[in-house]
Amino acid sequence: MGTNDHAEKSASTRVVDINEMMEQLHADEVILLVDDEDIVLRTIERQADHLGYSVLTATNGEEALKILESTPCAVVVADQNMPGMQGIELLQAIQKTKPETIRVLATGDAGLDVAIAAVNQGQVFRFLTKPWSLTKLEETLKAAIEQRRVLVENRAFKERIQAQNEQLKAFNHNLECLVEERTAEVREKSERILTLYADLEDSFDAMLQAMVAVTTVGEPKIAQHTQRVREMVVPFTKFLGLHPEQRKTIERAAMIHWIGLLNAPPSLFRVSINDFDVDDRIVWEFHPALGANAIAAIPTLKAVAKVVANYLERPDSKQLRDERRRVACQVLKICSLYQRELVIAKTQKRDTEKVLEMIDVWVQSGELHQGLAKEFMEFTVESPSVILEETSVSLDDLQPGMVFSRPITTGDGVPIVTRDAVVTDDVKVQLAEIMRHKDLNQIWVWSD
Repeated sequence: MGTNDHAEKSASTRVVDINEMMEQLHADEVILLVDDEDIVLRTIERQADHLGYSVLTATNGEEALKILESTPCAVVVADQNMPGMQGIELLQAIQKTKPETIRVLATGDAGLDVAIAAVNQGQVFRFLTKPWSLTKLEETLKAAIEQRRVLVENRAFKERIQAQNEQLKAFNHNLECLVEERTAEVREKSERILTLYADLEDSFDAMLQAMVAVTTVGEPKIAQHTQRVREMVVPFTKFLGLHPEQRKTIERAAMIHWIGLLNAPPSLFRVSINDFDVDDRIVWEFHPALGANAIAAIPTLKAVAKVVANYLERPDSKQLRDERRRVACQVLKICSLYQRELVIAKTQKRDTEKVLEMIDVWVQSGELHQGLAKEFMEFTVESPSVILEETSVSLDDLQPGMVFSRPITTGDGVPIVTRDAVVTDDVKVQLAEIMRHKDLNQIWVWSD
């Protein structure tokens, strides 16, 4: 088999894989190419066709819009400089009527500023600078197809969450009904996650990752907090010399113990527990029960659910008469409260050393077990806390998974990437492309 045959077969295989995925989302993998120059249009068409994509073409914006009225397209690649409706005008129109169609702008160096501004404003997903290679085109189209998949999935998640919020608001006049409705909605979400991951043969870790993903959609601070708590309970439970099975239960409880705060008001995450108003206090006191109900249908999470349900209980509570459960719940409570107050103190630029003093106050009030609190104090001396700090890095030092702590801007102040965006390989490629033509200001990321 020749090289071209190999390439065509590889491209065809990739298209089949993507099509199988997109069929689940009821979307078509069709690329619409728009350019007024027939030679350029046919060249791009051959390149895209060579990569195995279904291709439609149009010579102007009006023709492209008519095609989109009758034919769903995953990606539109439009040239900027066309008579009549220019490329950016066409993509702006598509953004309003077909928001899940991914938009790519083709431009020369002279139109680079327009392309950068369009990316920043969300009007286009990416731009291609003429002339481009077949490899660059392939990378761009693959990234665009993946972006469409993400948009469709996110829309489905947002619709579910919005529907749940509307249902919950209707029952806020009655606390008992509110709890029941939230429990039903969270349990329904849990059942959906179980269905989605059934083909993974009840993979325990995959289920937990799905739970974390759901909380991230609802409120990013939930995922950030649970990750910090998890990173603290792992060494703390080792410090206490707990049995490996019990350490694993506490770790998994840490991963998902805030899932009951999925629909909590934003104010709850900004103030200390001592400063809660009545509404925040109600949500806070009932979130363990909601979180436990969310995972109650998962047989392998029964022990974890009991820890989540009771982690805010006082050590002398009848729910914590069992020694192993009392230790597990108190360890999670100490680490979670400490991390929560530490982040708030850091955000409000208060003395973080005062947080340790709060541990003593909670012990005196009976909220924390005196012996475990003492062990925790000793542990914090030996093991620095997990808290986010800002670090300046170069483009070469950026690694996938890092999170930008400040917006990325060009030397003349044009925003390129938003704060809290996650670093990916595609983001690095895009930044490197921009740096060929523009200076970038200092890059800042969050670090532990």
